[in-house]
Amino acid sequence: MDEFMNPSDESRLAEPRGQPNIAVPSTLQCSKADPIVMIVTCFELDQALHKAELNCTSRRPIIVSLYAHGHRLGIGLGMRISFVSPQRCKPTPGPKLITVGDTRTKRGAVFFFPGWRRTEIPRRNVLLMTKAREILREFFETGVRATTAAWKVLGAEALETRWGALSNEPSVSKRFKITGTGKVLFRGAGRRHLLQGKSPKRRRSLRKASVLGPTDVYRIKQNLPFSH
Repeated sequence: MDEFMNPSDESRLAEPRGQPNIAVPSTLQCSKADPIVMIVTCFELDQALHKAELNCTSRRPIIVSLYAHGHRLGIGLGMRISFVSPQRCKPTPGPKLITVGDTRTKRGAVFFFPGWRRTEIPRRNVLLMTKAREILREFFETGVRATTAAWKVLGAEALETRWGALSNEPSVSKRFKITGTGKVLFRGAGRRHLLQGKSPKRRRSLRKASVLGPTDVYRIKQNLPFSH
């Protein structure tokens, strides 16, 4: 998951000029286009989360970022299930963590940064929205991760151990091509054999590449990370 704030913006909030001893206020940010919301109390935090949730739907849930106590916490909004992902930003960057979810959850979830790419959260990392809100409030009040939740380190090393090195899938790259505009092209079946039974017009039409429908585009692009 990418951060919304630039490092320069974050340092400006974390270290006010000429006022090193003043506590930095907590902030909530939904996207680069939206203004930063200052958060002082839990009531203001609940109000800001509720307002952000009104701008999304269950078909396009979003991720918002809370900056508090030198950490950035991402939380998913817009569904009955969610997750929390904290990471220390100050004084030195720390590892990114994510919740270990409830085993009773039947499926994972997909969340979106507004205007950004989609982020898939596996079933093992999602939990009920009410639980995620409680974890966020507890950290906002105390500055300490909730001990009632289990946490897992989320990093490149863990992903590489689980999935191996990131590369294009050869079986997919030889069958599909991604254009500069993001469309996925493929060759239709029917030009390998039994051509004597096909009319010249049909054989000519089979030469052209077809555009893949939107249902399968995401899965193909996931297998071709270096082609788009």
